[in-house]
Amino acid sequence: MRMKSRFVLAGLIAVGAVLLNSCTSTNGTATPTGTGFMWVVSQGDQLVRSFNINLSTGVASEVGAGAPTGLGPIAIALTPDASALFVANRDDNTISAYSVNSDGSLPTPCPPPKAANCNAVAASTVAGTPLAVAVDPSGKFLFVANQANQALFPPPNTPDTISVFAIQGTTLTSVGSFASTGNGPAALAASPVGNFLYVANAFTSTVSILSYDSNGVLTQDPTSPVSLCTNCTNPAGLAFSRCSGTTTVTTNCPTATPPGYLFVANNGSSNISVYSACIQVTTACPAANGTLSQISGSPVAAGPHPVSFLVNPARDQVYAVDTSVNQISEYQYSSATGLLTSLSPATASTGSSPLTGGITSDGNWAFVPNNGASNVSGYSIGPGGQLATGTSITLVGQPSAVLIR
Repeated sequence: MRMKSRFVLAGLIAVGAVLLNSCTSTNGTATPTGTGFMWVVSQGDQLVRSFNINLSTGVASEVGAGAPTGLGPIAIALTPDASALFVANRDDNTISAYSVNSDGSLPTPCPPPKAANCNAVAASTVAGTPLAVAVDPSGKFLFVANQANQALFPPPNTPDTISVFAIQGTTLTSVGSFASTGNGPAALAASPVGNFLYVANAFTSTVSILSYDSNGVLTQDPTSPVSLCTNCTNPAGLAFSRCSGTTTVTTNCPTATPPGYLFVANNGSSNISVYSACIQVTTACPAANGTLSQISGSPVAAGPHPVSFLVNPARDQVYAVDTSVNQISEYQYSSATGLLTSLSPATASTGSSPLTGGITSDGNWAFVPNNGASNVSGYSIGPGGQLATGTSITLVGQPSAVLIR
């Protein structure tokens, strides 16, 4: 399926900020055991597939049958308890909802013999074209970024929106729709603590800061939207650094309450902006209000046209997916300052047109969907964070997003 031209930029992104990981992890030096879970949506056959990942070998094996999505699935989100999965369908303006079995598989819509409406999946309609989704840390709300029809409403008069749904199992109940504060919402990031939602606006090169109350009602921060630097354009991806919002010391997060750093992939200018996000009370943030402060040394050079991030949940490493040149840029980042430093080598190769991928909770295995090659690339992650090509998963048609827990 060819992507609609008016959504070429935004349709190539998804929700780095939506990446969720299990609590089982290692520091990358011991031999990991256990199972990771992966879900892959593909546009060619309109399916979402489930996989188990062997954390000892990195081998992914499909479990259950693929479940049908709507048209043009582009983004995927999971509740914190992994009980419900949501897929944004770009081409029919819907959100598909699925319950998740204990092995990560999705229930078959209905058993054979198939009835006439057998493949019907619970879906909610949104006003506009959904391109990004995020679930809040409590699992109560689903946020959806919608771009309006530009043929009818050319920028800068495009009435883009953020839809909010209350989550009850796989039932989505509309809370309301918030008029976007910038044009071309292309990515979302829900803060790991607090009640803040960040929106990357591709057409106006800004990031909106929104807060939400106990009912899910959104309010714009007075400082919003935040204009990116003059050489930072067309943001397409957002992601928080690992340990953002951590309040207790864990194996993966040895320092409690580090600053929350927000990474912004600037597709138009081929660089990455890094902001310190005031999402919790610290010495530098006496009142958690969600405001953003660009760190010293930002922006950082990236590969051509970054669209999304993979954040290692076990180590201070972050990866930017450069879709136009079929590569991943590799970085180490400072948990003290948020500054990104390129690894050596600085890049790893992918298949054609890579999109949003994920990393297992132990920090040892990464998977990236290649939309132009109809496969998923698997990588082992070395002690220094470098990606080494591993197995490849062949799919029938055009994978567009991967989510790993």
